[in-house]
Amino acid sequence: MKKCIRTRVVFLLLFCYLFFPFSAFAQTVNIESANNRTAMRCLDLSRGYLLKKEWQKAFDQAEFGLNYTSDIADLWYIKATALKQLKMPIADISKPLQKAVLSNNWVYWNRDSARLMLAEIYVKTGQSPACLELLNTAPELALREAQYLRAQALYNIGDVLKARAFIAVTASIYPDDSRFPMLFFTRELMRP
Repeated sequence: MKKCIRTRVVFLLLFCYLFFPFSAFAQTVNIESANNRTAMRCLDLSRGYLLKKEWQKAFDQAEFGLNYTSDIADLWYIKATALKQLKMPIADISKPLQKAVLSNNWVYWNRDSARLMLAEIYVKTGQSPACLELLNTAPELALREAQYLRAQALYNIGDVLKARAFIAVTASIYPDDSRFPMLFFTRELMRP
């Protein structure tokens, strides 16, 4: 009789040991899956609001999605874009951009969009070396806007010869973009 009870207790303990950890793991996986689905829904809504230029709603949905998961870089990017359009302080805009740049989980946009926006902030706030480092990090950005930000940063750090050469090359690549000659003439006229 004792052997039968002991056997039942062992089987019951073994069953509990095997069943409950997997059950808790399954619940954790289900919760994470639900959180990711909700965050993706928030991303879709915030993206729609962003495209409609409803900045506050885009910001709110991005914030809501980030409460469920902070892994989706697009939510950080949308948050920063909405903050920029809402004319919020640059310090508030740069924080989500930095998180977006560090993330590799992109859905609709890509890391380069966030890098460009963050580089623009770096130039505006006098952090030109950080701008150049960000733009020159592999893969190096060769977009028109990136080239313009590079030229500005080179002038800002006082590397005038490199800035002149850079503008000469990029102005020939983008002859229809008047920002390059304007940058050259305004910076050269400001020099003592």
